[in-house]
Amino acid sequence: MSRVCLVCQNIDCKSRGSEQVMSELQKRITDQGLSDVEVKPYMCFGACQDGPNVVLYPEIIHDPRIIPLDRRPHLPQSVRQWNGDSRGRWEGKTLVVYTTNFSPQSNYMGSGTNLHLIERFTRIAPGTIKYELTLEDPTTWTKPWTAVILLRQTKDKIYEFACHEGNYDVMVSMLAGARAEQKAAEAAAPPK
Repeated sequence: MSRVCLVCQNIDCKSRGSEQVMSELQKRITDQGLSDVEVKPYMCFGACQDGPNVVLYPEIIHDPRIIPLDRRPHLPQSVRQWNGDSRGRWEGKTLVVYTTNFSPQSNYMGSGTNLHLIERFTRIAPGTIKYELTLEDPTTWTKPWTAVILLRQTKDKIYEFACHEGNYDVMVSMLAGARAEQKAAEAAAPPK
């Protein structure tokens, strides 16, 4: 299953360098050997006032994050969004995403509206991305804190979240049974 990174190619975004952004992303993905990531053009509806943008489209909940890479400032603090207002830039081989302006209703990791989130995505080996997350909110925590997760590529099948979102317990049992059958078949197979 491939992942998709969308880059707007509307006439307004093209005039602001979206073709160069798309080319740079494709080059970085190719250089890193990420065969399961596709960079695709898309056309937003209406005139873009803010492009070019990169859209990360996650599997779960299908809530894309639009991350401008053109060093524009964040939205005014009076403009709050459920997932915050993200801005990204490259620091060498690391994509750094700064997010502020979270909605008071979002309550991300227990934080308040003063949350400043910094994410770093760094490919450290074939099939491995180091995801570093730093959270700062002086109204919630006494000091910023950081978590690091290694995201490893898997050869296992990935099932669409929408297929089983209401059947979590059933899916856990089904997948556990399927994994047990796979292990039994591997154990019974003649040595190679």
